[in-house]
Amino acid sequence: MKKEIRVKYEIFTNYNSHLIGVAKIGFNSDYSKDYKHTINSEDFKFLQDNKSLLKWGDGKTSPLTNIFIFFPNYINLKSRSEISNYFNLLNDSVKSKSFDNFKKVYQSYISNLQNWFELDLNPTLFSYKNEIQKLSEIYINNYDRFVEEVWPIEKAKIQGKVQILSSRLSKLNFIELWENFTNLKFQFNYYDIILSSGIKNGPTANSLGYEKNWFYYNNDTEWLIQFICHETGTHILINLLKQILIDKKDNNFDEDFNIMYQAYENLCSFYNHFILKIAGLKHSYEMRDYDSVRFYKIFDRIFSKNKNISAEILYREGINEYKKYVA
Repeated sequence: MKKEIRVKYEIFTNYNSHLIGVAKIGFNSDYSKDYKHTINSEDFKFLQDNKSLLKWGDGKTSPLTNIFIFFPNYINLKSRSEISNYFNLLNDSVKSKSFDNFKKVYQSYISNLQNWFELDLNPTLFSYKNEIQKLSEIYINNYDRFVEEVWPIEKAKIQGKVQILSSRLSKLNFIELWENFTNLKFQFNYYDIILSSGIKNGPTANSLGYEKNWFYYNNDTEWLIQFICHETGTHILINLLKQILIDKKDNNFDEDFNIMYQAYENLCSFYNHFILKIAGLKHSYEMRDYDSVRFYKIFDRIFSKNKNISAEILYREGINEYKKYVA
Protein backbone atom coordinates (compact mmCIF):
# COMPACT_ATOMS: atom_id res chain seq x y z
CA MET A 1 0.00 0.00 0.00
CA LYS A 2 1.40 3.36 -1.05
CA LYS A 3 1.92 5.83 1.77
CA GLU A 4 0.41 9.08 0.56
CA ILE A 5 0.82 12.74 1.36
CA ARG A 6 -2.64 14.29 1.67
CA VAL A 7 -3.13 18.06 1.36
CA LYS A 8 -6.12 19.44 3.25
CA TYR A 9 -7.61 22.42 5.02
CA GLU A 10 -9.25 22.11 8.43
CA ILE A 11 -11.50 24.64 10.09
CA PHE A 12 -9.99 24.78 13.56
CA THR A 13 -6.42 25.17 12.37
CA ASN A 14 -7.62 28.05 10.23
CA TYR A 15 -9.55 29.52 13.18
CA ASN A 16 -6.45 29.29 15.32
CA SER A 17 -4.42 30.89 12.53
CA HIS A 18 -7.04 33.64 12.42
CA LEU A 19 -6.73 34.49 16.11
CA ILE A 20 -2.93 34.29 15.98
CA GLY A 21 -2.72 36.38 12.81
CA VAL A 22 -5.11 39.09 13.92
CA ALA A 23 -3.41 39.42 17.31
CA LYS A 24 0.05 39.38 15.67
CA ILE A 25 1.34 36.74 18.04
CA GLY A 26 5.03 36.58 17.12
CA PHE A 27 4.73 38.14 13.65
CA ASN A 28 3.02 40.88 11.65
CA SER A 29 1.04 40.67 8.42
CA ASP A 30 -1.76 42.45 6.56
CA TYR A 31 -4.13 39.74 7.81
CA SER A 32 -4.48 41.63 11.10
CA LYS A 33 -5.57 44.81 9.35
CA ASP A 34 -8.08 42.90 7.21
CA TYR A 35 -9.80 41.06 10.06
CA LYS A 36 -9.13 42.92 13.30
CA HIS A 37 -12.75 44.06 13.31
CA THR A 38 -13.95 40.45 13.64
CA ILE A 39 -12.44 39.98 17.11
CA ASN A 40 -13.78 41.65 20.22
CA SER A 41 -11.54 44.61 21.11
CA GLU A 42 -10.98 43.48 24.70
CA ASP A 43 -10.12 39.99 23.48
CA PHE A 44 -7.68 41.44 20.95
CA LYS A 45 -5.93 43.39 23.71
CA PHE A 46 -5.73 40.33 25.97
CA LEU A 47 -4.24 38.21 23.17
CA GLN A 48 -1.64 40.86 22.43
CA ASP A 49 -0.80 41.42 26.09
CA ASN A 50 -0.31 37.66 26.60
CA LYS A 51 1.35 36.67 23.33
CA SER A 52 4.44 35.54 25.23
CA LEU A 53 2.36 32.62 26.50
CA LEU A 54 1.44 31.42 22.99
CA LYS A 55 4.18 32.23 20.48
CA TRP A 56 6.53 29.59 19.14
CA GLY A 57 9.24 28.92 16.55
CA ASP A 58 12.48 27.05 15.77
CA GLY A 59 11.49 24.02 17.82
CA LYS A 60 10.63 26.06 20.92
CA THR A 61 7.24 26.77 22.47
CA SER A 62 5.77 28.98 25.17
CA PRO A 63 3.85 27.78 28.26
CA LEU A 64 0.42 27.61 26.60
CA THR A 65 1.37 26.90 22.96
CA ASN A 66 0.65 23.19 23.09
CA ILE A 67 -2.74 23.24 24.81
CA PHE A 68 -4.13 26.20 22.86
CA ILE A 69 -2.51 25.83 19.45
CA PHE A 70 -0.78 22.55 18.62
CA PHE A 71 -2.98 19.99 20.38
CA PRO A 72 -6.42 21.37 19.44
CA ASN A 73 -5.10 21.83 15.89
CA TYR A 74 -4.04 18.18 15.93
CA ILE A 75 -7.53 17.16 17.07
CA ASN A 76 -9.23 19.60 14.66
CA LEU A 77 -12.16 20.71 16.77
CA LYS A 78 -14.95 20.94 14.19
CA SER A 79 -17.68 23.06 15.83
CA ARG A 80 -18.42 25.57 18.56
CA SER A 81 -19.70 22.66 20.64
CA GLU A 82 -16.43 20.73 20.31
CA ILE A 83 -14.45 23.90 21.06
CA SER A 84 -16.54 24.56 24.17
CA ASN A 85 -16.17 20.99 25.36
CA TYR A 86 -12.39 21.07 24.91
CA PHE A 87 -11.79 24.36 26.69
CA ASN A 88 -14.33 23.72 29.45
CA LEU A 89 -12.63 20.41 30.18
CA LEU A 90 -9.24 22.12 30.11
CA ASN A 91 -10.44 24.68 32.66
CA ASP A 92 -11.96 21.99 34.88
CA SER A 93 -8.64 20.17 34.80
CA VAL A 94 -6.69 23.25 35.81
CA LYS A 95 -9.13 24.10 38.60
CA SER A 96 -9.04 20.56 39.99
CA LYS A 97 -5.29 20.33 39.40
CA SER A 98 -5.69 17.02 37.62
CA PHE A 99 -5.58 16.17 33.91
CA ASP A 100 -6.87 12.62 34.42
CA ASN A 101 -10.29 13.26 32.86
CA PHE A 102 -8.79 15.36 30.06
CA LYS A 103 -6.42 12.50 29.20
CA LYS A 104 -9.29 10.02 29.27
CA VAL A 105 -11.44 12.04 26.85
CA TYR A 106 -8.59 12.67 24.38
CA GLN A 107 -6.77 9.39 24.95
CA SER A 108 -6.62 8.30 21.29
CA TYR A 109 -5.06 11.60 20.19
CA ILE A 110 -2.60 11.65 23.08
CA SER A 111 -1.61 8.07 22.31
CA ASN A 112 -0.96 8.85 18.64
CA LEU A 113 1.20 11.81 19.64
CA GLN A 114 3.66 9.43 21.29
CA ASN A 115 5.04 8.82 17.80
CA TRP A 116 6.04 12.49 17.75
CA PHE A 117 6.43 14.00 21.21
CA GLU A 118 4.46 13.42 24.38
CA LEU A 119 1.78 16.00 25.13
CA ASP A 120 3.17 18.06 27.99
CA LEU A 121 0.46 18.39 30.64
CA ASN A 122 2.65 19.30 33.57
CA PRO A 123 1.62 20.97 36.85
CA THR A 124 3.15 24.32 35.84
CA LEU A 125 -0.03 24.86 33.80
CA PHE A 126 -2.00 25.19 37.03
CA SER A 127 -0.29 28.51 37.73
CA TYR A 128 -1.91 29.97 34.58
CA LYS A 129 -5.48 29.33 35.72
CA ASN A 130 -6.72 32.88 35.09
CA GLU A 131 -5.01 33.21 31.70
CA ILE A 132 -6.31 29.81 30.58
CA GLN A 133 -9.84 30.75 31.60
CA LYS A 134 -9.77 34.05 29.70
CA LEU A 135 -8.14 32.56 26.60
CA SER A 136 -10.72 29.77 26.60
CA GLU A 137 -13.52 32.32 26.61
CA ILE A 138 -11.86 34.12 23.69
CA TYR A 139 -11.60 30.91 21.67
CA ILE A 140 -15.22 30.02 22.31
CA ASN A 141 -16.79 33.46 21.89
CA ASN A 142 -15.08 34.57 18.66
CA TYR A 143 -15.70 31.36 16.70
CA ASP A 144 -19.15 32.10 15.28
CA ARG A 145 -18.08 35.38 13.73
CA PHE A 146 -15.06 33.67 12.16
CA VAL A 147 -17.32 31.03 10.60
CA GLU A 148 -19.78 33.61 9.27
CA GLU A 149 -17.50 36.44 8.08
CA VAL A 150 -13.99 35.08 7.58
CA TRP A 151 -14.00 31.38 6.77
CA PRO A 152 -16.00 31.56 3.49
CA ILE A 153 -13.49 34.10 2.11
CA GLU A 154 -10.32 32.37 3.33
CA LYS A 155 -11.49 28.84 2.47
CA ALA A 156 -12.02 29.88 -1.15
CA LYS A 157 -8.42 31.11 -1.31
CA ILE A 158 -6.97 27.93 0.19
CA GLN A 159 -8.94 25.48 -1.95
CA GLY A 160 -7.02 26.35 -5.11
CA LYS A 161 -3.65 25.67 -3.49
CA VAL A 162 -4.94 22.37 -2.07
CA GLN A 163 -5.80 21.25 -5.60
CA ILE A 164 -2.45 22.35 -7.05
CA LEU A 165 -0.37 20.66 -4.36
CA SER A 166 -2.49 17.51 -4.33
CA SER A 167 -2.01 17.09 -8.07
CA ARG A 168 1.75 17.63 -7.88
CA LEU A 169 2.34 15.45 -4.83
CA SER A 170 0.30 12.54 -6.20
CA LYS A 171 3.06 12.08 -8.79
CA LEU A 172 5.92 12.33 -6.27
CA ASN A 173 6.52 9.42 -3.92
CA PHE A 174 8.34 11.40 -1.25
CA ILE A 175 7.66 9.01 1.63
CA GLU A 176 8.92 6.01 -0.35
CA LEU A 177 12.01 7.92 -1.50
CA TRP A 178 12.89 8.88 2.07
CA GLU A 179 12.32 5.34 3.32
CA ASN A 180 14.56 3.88 0.62
CA PHE A 181 17.33 6.44 1.12
CA THR A 182 17.49 6.23 4.91
CA ASN A 183 16.38 2.61 5.46
CA LEU A 184 13.91 3.98 8.00
CA LYS A 185 10.12 3.68 7.99
CA PHE A 186 7.47 6.37 8.07
CA GLN A 187 5.22 5.30 10.94
CA PHE A 188 1.83 6.04 9.31
CA ASN A 189 0.28 5.16 5.94
CA TYR A 190 -0.50 8.83 5.33
CA TYR A 191 0.97 12.24 6.03
CA ASP A 192 -1.50 15.13 6.23
CA ILE A 193 -0.42 18.61 5.17
CA ILE A 194 -2.89 21.13 6.60
CA LEU A 195 -2.99 24.52 4.86
CA SER A 196 -4.17 27.69 6.53
CA SER A 197 -4.21 31.42 6.02
CA GLY A 198 -3.57 33.84 8.86
CA ILE A 199 0.07 32.94 9.55
CA LYS A 200 1.78 34.83 6.75
CA ASN A 201 5.28 35.82 7.98
CA GLY A 202 4.87 33.49 10.95
CA PRO A 203 6.21 30.01 11.65
CA THR A 204 5.28 27.54 8.94
CA ALA A 205 5.92 23.80 8.57
CA ASN A 206 4.58 23.36 12.12
CA SER A 207 4.53 19.68 13.03
CA LEU A 208 1.34 18.91 14.92
CA GLY A 209 2.02 15.18 15.18
CA TYR A 210 4.02 12.52 13.38
CA GLU A 211 1.39 12.27 10.63
CA LYS A 212 0.27 15.90 10.51
CA ASN A 213 1.96 19.18 9.54
CA TRP A 214 0.66 22.73 9.24
CA PHE A 215 1.77 25.15 6.49
CA TYR A 216 0.90 28.68 5.44
CA TYR A 217 -1.02 28.15 2.20
CA ASN A 218 0.21 31.03 0.05
CA ASN A 219 3.93 30.40 0.00
CA ASP A 220 5.50 29.77 -3.41
CA THR A 221 4.33 26.40 -4.77
CA GLU A 222 7.84 25.16 -5.61
CA TRP A 223 9.04 26.08 -2.14
CA LEU A 224 6.08 24.24 -0.63
CA ILE A 225 6.81 21.11 -2.67
CA GLN A 226 10.46 21.11 -1.64
CA PHE A 227 9.74 21.83 2.00
CA ILE A 228 6.97 19.26 2.29
CA CYS A 229 9.62 16.80 1.14
CA HIS A 230 12.01 18.24 3.76
CA GLU A 231 9.38 17.84 6.47
CA THR A 232 8.75 14.25 5.42
CA GLY A 233 12.40 13.73 6.31
CA THR A 234 12.16 15.52 9.65
CA HIS A 235 9.40 13.12 10.64
CA ILE A 236 11.22 9.98 9.50
CA LEU A 237 14.34 11.16 11.35
CA ILE A 238 12.59 12.46 14.49
CA ASN A 239 13.93 9.62 16.64
CA LEU A 240 17.45 10.96 16.12
CA LEU A 241 16.49 14.15 17.92
CA LYS A 242 14.37 12.38 20.53
CA GLN A 243 17.19 9.98 21.43
CA ILE A 244 19.79 12.69 21.73
CA LEU A 245 17.45 14.67 24.00
CA ILE A 246 17.12 11.55 26.19
CA ASP A 247 20.91 11.22 26.24
CA LYS A 248 21.25 14.86 27.21
CA LYS A 249 18.72 14.41 30.03
CA ASP A 250 20.67 11.35 31.25
CA ASN A 251 23.91 13.36 31.06
CA ASN A 252 25.30 11.12 28.34
CA PHE A 253 25.52 13.91 25.80
CA ASP A 254 26.48 17.45 26.68
CA GLU A 255 25.11 19.89 24.14
CA ASP A 256 22.59 22.70 24.02
CA PHE A 257 19.26 22.34 22.27
CA ASN A 258 19.97 24.93 19.58
CA ILE A 259 22.88 22.96 18.14
CA MET A 260 21.01 19.64 18.35
CA TYR A 261 17.98 21.13 16.60
CA GLN A 262 20.00 22.95 13.94
CA ALA A 263 21.95 19.80 13.17
CA TYR A 264 18.72 17.80 12.87
CA GLU A 265 17.14 20.28 10.45
CA ASN A 266 20.35 20.58 8.45
CA LEU A 267 20.75 16.82 8.16
CA CYS A 268 17.23 16.64 6.71
CA SER A 269 18.13 19.42 4.29
CA PHE A 270 21.35 17.62 3.35
CA TYR A 271 19.51 14.36 2.62
CA ASN A 272 16.83 16.30 0.75
CA HIS A 273 19.36 17.33 -1.90
CA PHE A 274 19.53 13.65 -2.86
CA ILE A 275 15.81 12.95 -2.46
CA LEU A 276 14.75 15.88 -4.62
CA LYS A 277 17.31 15.02 -7.28
CA ILE A 278 15.94 11.46 -7.47
CA ALA A 279 12.45 12.98 -7.84
CA GLY A 280 13.68 15.19 -10.69
CA LEU A 281 13.53 18.39 -8.63
CA LYS A 282 16.08 20.93 -7.48
CA HIS A 283 16.87 21.86 -3.87
CA SER A 284 16.69 25.65 -3.74
CA TYR A 285 15.46 26.56 -0.26
CA GLU A 286 17.67 27.88 2.53
CA MET A 287 17.75 27.04 6.23
CA ARG A 288 17.88 30.61 7.44
CA ASP A 289 19.70 31.30 10.70
CA TYR A 290 20.69 27.62 10.98
CA ASP A 291 24.33 27.97 9.86
CA SER A 292 23.34 25.81 6.90
CA VAL A 293 26.46 26.30 4.75
CA ARG A 294 28.78 25.09 7.49
CA PHE A 295 26.56 22.16 8.40
CA TYR A 296 26.24 21.12 4.75
CA LYS A 297 30.02 21.04 4.33
CA ILE A 298 30.39 18.98 7.51
CA PHE A 299 27.75 16.41 6.56
CA ASP A 300 29.02 16.23 2.97
CA ARG A 301 32.60 15.60 4.10
CA ILE A 302 31.56 12.79 6.45
CA PHE A 303 29.08 11.26 4.00
CA SER A 304 31.50 11.31 1.07
CA LYS A 305 33.85 9.03 3.02
CA ASN A 306 31.13 6.48 3.77
CA LYS A 307 27.90 6.63 1.80
CA ASN A 308 26.54 3.71 3.85
CA ILE A 309 26.81 5.61 7.12
CA SER A 310 23.61 5.51 9.15
CA ALA A 311 21.62 8.66 9.73
CA GLU A 312 22.19 8.41 13.48
CA ILE A 313 25.98 8.22 13.20
CA LEU A 314 26.08 10.97 10.58
CA TYR A 315 23.94 13.17 12.83
CA ARG A 316 26.12 12.68 15.91
CA GLU A 317 29.41 12.95 14.07
CA GLY A 318 28.13 16.11 12.41
CA ILE A 319 27.34 17.65 15.78
CA ASN A 320 30.80 16.75 17.13
CA GLU A 321 32.47 18.29 14.07
CA TYR A 322 30.35 21.42 14.32
CA LYS A 323 31.30 21.87 17.98
CA LYS A 324 34.95 22.25 16.92
CA TYR A 325 34.04 25.34 14.88
CA VAL A 326 31.92 27.04 17.53
CA ALA A 327 33.99 26.15 20.60
